Amino acid sequence: MQRIESNSVDLVYLDPPFNSNATYNILFRSPVAEDASSQIAAFDDTWTWENGAERALDHVRTLDLDTFMLLDALRRTFLKEGDVMAYLAMMAPRLLQMRRVMKPTATLYLHCDPSNSHYLKMLLDCVFEGQGYINEISWKRTTAKSDYAQGATHYPRVRDVLLVYRKDASATATFTQQFAAYDEAYIAKKYGLRDPDGRAYQLDNITGPGGAAKGNPSYEVMG
Repeated sequence: MQRIESNSVDLVYLDPPFNSNATYNILFRSPVAEDASSQIAAFDDTWTWENGAERALDHVRTLDLDTFMLLDALRRTFLKEGDVMAYLAMMAPRLLQMRRVMKPTATLYLHCDPSNSHYLKMLLDCVFEGQGYINEISWKRTTAKSDYAQGATHYPRVRDVLLVYRKDASATATFTQQFAAYDEAYIAKKYGLRDPDGRAYQLDNITGPGGAAKGNPSYEVMG
């Protein structure tokens, strides 16, 4: 496999396994008409310490000592050699290599779910030397993918997480804000007035939250 040069990548998007303890299948249709559709296992999203985690952690030691010390402390004091620890040991060398190939202005998006996002965020804070965090984005799933069936004993689990980091948070990077046009019905309802130049506006109050009683400034307006 060809080595990717350091400081050469503008954007990284990762959608790794989530440590969901589930088997993910590929659905396919048989070319034989009388055969029903079938599915095969694509991969098991289950991690154990015996499945190469020790070697992965040793590799982290050679890549970045601070990241190794973080993982080693979690292993010895809290997570032990369970599935979460094995998962983090697998993720760490990959994240370190991703940071290596990123340009200073590059951004990394890591797609995960809430079950381990807090551990991954801590790991990323270490990988990016405590200064790369930009955003945590909540990605809401559709209602059809909710697990809130009748008889559930928890609130619906209906979101994934995107952790956003920049290699150098102080670097000037390209970011284009995303906007869509206002719906005409919304404009008519909220901004139904027009000034002499045809620009839409609304009349509203200009009081601060809580008013003067909470120390907000007050001014005489329009006499």
